[in-house]
Parts: sequence; C-alpha cells; structure tokens
Amino acid sequence: MTNINKLRGKMAEKEISVSELATMINVNQATLYRRLDDGEKFSIKEAKEIAKVLELTAKELNEIFFSEIVADMQQQ
Repeated sequence: MTNINKLRGKMAEKEISVSELATMINVNQATLYRRLDDGEKFSIKEAKEIAKVLELTAKELNEIFFSEIVADMQQQ
C-alpha cells in the first residue's frame, strides 16, 4: 500500500500540486487524485516517474511505494 502521507509530504516539500504532478508524469489529473484519495495502487512506471520528479532517494521510493512488499520479503 502506498504511503500517501509521505508522498503528499514530499510533494509539499517540493511545492508541487497534484495537478502539476499529474502533468509532469503524464497521468490524468482525476486518476492521480483517485490514487491519492482512494488509495488506488500506482503502477511501477508511475512510481518511477514520481520518484524522478520529486527527486526521491531509493529509500524514500521504497518507503512510499513498496514498503509493504519489502516488509513481506523480509519476513520470509
């Protein structure tokens, strides 16, 4: 599950609005709002594009988009 609070925090840090981010990653604005508000999953391509725009570190990328996957793998 995506850590929406952390993602929104990074967006605020970079002073990038949802509509600006949607344009920058070439995603429909309504789709991005839905992903952020309803918890819909982001595609890997979208996550990579967001990481590029927000200049996320690998750790931040994992914490925001893949923490659930990484935690599951560590438990095995």
